[in-house]
Amino acid sequence: MRQHLTGNRGSSVLHEQVGQELDKLGGVASATDIAGWLDRCEVRWQETDNPESTKEALVLAL
Repeated sequence: MRQHLTGNRGSSVLHEQVGQELDKLGGVASATDIAGWLDRCEVRWQETDNPESTKEALVLAL
């Protein structure tokens, strides 16, 4: 999880996807912009019997 919350766009799919969404607001989102957005997010856990399918569904929904 820590990998998803630190670093830059190349550090995780989450960073890249958040960066792409923030880019739509104008300009290119920096690592600081992405980290700031992620800092304001709420993290929730979901128990599942099929984690790969759940992960795929969540990534596609973003």
